[in-house]
Amino acid sequence: MENRVSENSLLTREQVLALDIATHTGYFSLHEAGVWNFTESKRRNGNKMHGAFRTMLLAYMRRYGIRQVVAEDVAVNRHFYDMRRLSELRGILLEVCDELDLPEPEFVNPAT
Repeated sequence: MENRVSENSLLTREQVLALDIATHTGYFSLHEAGVWNFTESKRRNGNKMHGAFRTMLLAYMRRYGIRQVVAEDVAVNRHFYDMRRLSELRGILLEVCDELDLPEPEFVNPAT
């Protein structure tokens, strides 16, 4: 699939978003930085985290013209539930980049 943006156009620092994906997702760009809270509660009718994560990503990336995402990769550890949840959120990130016709995110090993 060909990107809407020419491959010859230079990526600027303003077009990069860095993420530490989790229930409390840390984010940084030259536009804003902080933490998005996707904590679920029973009062919110169960599992709304995935939709909220997707909606927030799309809105933020469209608002600031983000063309590249860099995110901490999912690390395998003893906590299966955490690993599964992070993998689900990673999948949503991949889908959002695909919808916006962006390259796949660059995933960074948390040990580096």
